[in-house]
Amino acid sequence: MNTVLLGPFRIMLVLLFVVLIYQMMVRHELKRYNLDYVMSRGIIAGSAVMTTLFFLIMGKVYDRFSIFIFFLIFIIGLYIHVFPVCNLKTMLAIKKKTLFSIINRVNKTNFNSISFFSALLKSIKPKLFNYPLFAAVFVSFVCLFSRYQFLSNDLYVLSNVWLNKLELVKLINENQWFGSDLIMPGEQALINLYAKTINISEEMALHSFGLLEVFGLSMVLFWFVGKLSRSTFYIPFISLLFFGFFYGVLPMNINLLLENNPVHLALFFAFPSMLFTLYPKLLTENKKRFFLYLCLVYSSIAIINLFVFIWLIPIFLVFAGIVREKQKVIHWVLSATAFSLVGLVVLAIYFIRCYTIKRPFVSFFKENLIRTDMYSYFPQLDIPLESLLKIYSSLGILLMLLIIPIYIIKGKQWRPVLVILLLFNAFINLRFIPSNWIDMDMFYQALTPMIIICIGMGLGVLNFFLGYIWSYSKRFKYGTILIASTFLLVIALQNKVFALEGLKEKEPLKDVIISVYDELSKEYLPFTYAVVNSNYAVQISKSNHRYMEYDFFVTDYLQKDAHYHKVKDDLAYLKKHPEVVLPNTIFVFVAQVPLHKESSSLDTPTKYVKAIKNSIEILKSRGRKVEIFHEADNLKVFKITNEDKASKIVELIFTL
Repeated sequence: MNTVLLGPFRIMLVLLFVVLIYQMMVRHELKRYNLDYVMSRGIIAGSAVMTTLFFLIMGKVYDRFSIFIFFLIFIIGLYIHVFPVCNLKTMLAIKKKTLFSIINRVNKTNFNSISFFSALLKSIKPKLFNYPLFAAVFVSFVCLFSRYQFLSNDLYVLSNVWLNKLELVKLINENQWFGSDLIMPGEQALINLYAKTINISEEMALHSFGLLEVFGLSMVLFWFVGKLSRSTFYIPFISLLFFGFFYGVLPMNINLLLENNPVHLALFFAFPSMLFTLYPKLLTENKKRFFLYLCLVYSSIAIINLFVFIWLIPIFLVFAGIVREKQKVIHWVLSATAFSLVGLVVLAIYFIRCYTIKRPFVSFFKENLIRTDMYSYFPQLDIPLESLLKIYSSLGILLMLLIIPIYIIKGKQWRPVLVILLLFNAFINLRFIPSNWIDMDMFYQALTPMIIICIGMGLGVLNFFLGYIWSYSKRFKYGTILIASTFLLVIALQNKVFALEGLKEKEPLKDVIISVYDELSKEYLPFTYAVVNSNYAVQISKSNHRYMEYDFFVTDYLQKDAHYHKVKDDLAYLKKHPEVVLPNTIFVFVAQVPLHKESSSLDTPTKYVKAIKNSIEILKSRGRKVEIFHEADNLKVFKITNEDKASKIVELIFTL
C-alpha cells in the first residue's frame, strides 16, 4: 500500500474508536445508527472540532496536550450527559451508583476476559444491517480510490502553491491564526490537527488530506442527493459514480485531483446546513439547540472558505425563505439569524485584525474572495467548457420546468428540491455577473459538486414520472441499478482520462520524497539533524530541522567537518564558537531520473551529483560513519553521523 493512504485509513480507525467510545457512553440503540443519524452527528462533531480549533489557536493554547484535555472533557461530558442540558446533580448520582455497582460485581466474581469481550462484541454488533450507510461508505471509498489512481499524474504536491500551504500548516504550531496575510487558515488548522492526531508529518498530512476531503464530500453528496431525490440507495449511488469517474464532463483538473481544497471542505459543512434548514428534524426538534448547532456549522464554513459563506449560503437562504412552509418559518428564521450572527462575529474579528496591522478592511475580502493560488484549466474535458456549462444550465432550466407541476401537485414533499434547483440555476449564472469579487477558479470548484446534485435531482424527477407510468418490483429496481452502474463504469473507463497515455507520470520523485521526510519527522528529534537538498526543501525544513544547500555541502562542508572533528572535545572552545558545531546527523538527498525520462524540478542538479559523491567518499576516508538511509529507483539518501545516538528519538530514550 502506498504511504499516502496510511493517513486516511489511520484517521478512519481513530473515528471508529471515537464512535465506539461514544456508544459505550450514551448507550443508544444501534438501529439509530442510520445514514441520517451518522451524518448529522458527524457534521455537528466536525463543526465543534473546527470551532474549538479556532479558539484554541486564538487563545495561544493549541498543542497535543490541550487536544487530549478537550477529548477527555468530551468523553466525561458524554458520560454524565452534560451536552443535552439535563439535571446534572441527578445524573451524577445515577452514574456514581452505576459505577459502584460495577466495581462491587467485579470484586465478587472472577473476571473472565473472553466472556467480557464476547459480551462487549454482542452489545456493539448491529442487529440490522443498514444498507444505505454501507452504500454511502462504499461509494465514497470508490471515489477516493478513483482520485488515488491519479497520484502519479499529480502536479500539485511539492509545487510552489503546496509549499506555501505547508508553511501555513507549520505556522499553526506557533499558535498563529493570522499569518503575514489575511487568508483564513481553517483548512490548514484542520490539517495540522490531522497530523498531530495520527502522528504523521505535516508534509504527509498535507499530501493525503485531499483524499479525506474527497471521501467526506462524497458521503455528504450521497446523503444530500438521497434526501432530495427521495431515494435511499440507487439514485445517490449512480450520481456519485459521475463524481468518481466522469472527469470528462466535470470542470475539474485531473492534474490537481489530490489538491486539498478549502472550497470542497467548506461544502462538506454547507450542504448539511442546507438540509438542516429544509429538514429541521434531521438535526433536533429543540429550537435552542437547532440555533446553537447551526451557529457551529456556519462558523466552520466561515473560517474555512469565505467564497462559499458569502456567495452560496445567502443565495440558498433567500430561496429557502421565498419557498418555505408555514410550519418551518421559525427554523428558517433561526437559520438566517445564526448565519447573520456568525457573519458579524467573523467580520468583527477580521476588522479588528485589519485595524491592528493598519490595513484597509477591503484587503480581507480581496485575499479571501480573490485567490491567486488557484487556476482553472481542464485538459480532460470531452466538450468545450462553455458548451458544457450551457448543457448544465439547460438541464437546470428543464428540471425547473418539470418540477413546477410536481410541486403544485405534491406540495411540501418537493419543496426542498425546488429550493435547491433555484439555487443551482442562480449559482451557475453567477459567471455572467461582471464582478471582480467572483473568483471563477473557486466558482468552478464549487460548481462540480452542485452538478452532481443536479444530476441526482434529475434522476429523482425521472424516477417520479416512471413511477406513474408503471410500477416495478425491487428485483427490477436493483437489476436496473446493476446494469446502469456497470454501463456507466464501462463508458467512464473507456475515456481518454483513464487511458495509459492520460496517466503519464509527471513527477516520479515526489511521493518517495514525502515518505522520506515523513520518516525523518517521526523518528528524529527536531533540529538535531540537517537535510541537504534542493531549494524546494527550504519550506519543509522550517520549524523542524536545519537546511543545507548543495553548493555549501560540496564547497565548504569538508572544511567545516575537518575543523569540527579536530576541536569537538574542546567544550570551552565550542561554547565560545557555537557556529563551529555541526548537526548530529546529516541527510543528503541525491535525486535523479533515468536519462530517457524528462528531467524533474525535484532532481539534484547534475553539476552537483559527482561532487556530492566525491565529498561522501572523502568523509568515509576520514572515518565518518556514512550509510544509505533510503534507496529507491530515482532517489538515494545518505546519512552522515557526527554524533552517535544523538538524533534518533528511540536511541535517545534508551541512552537516558
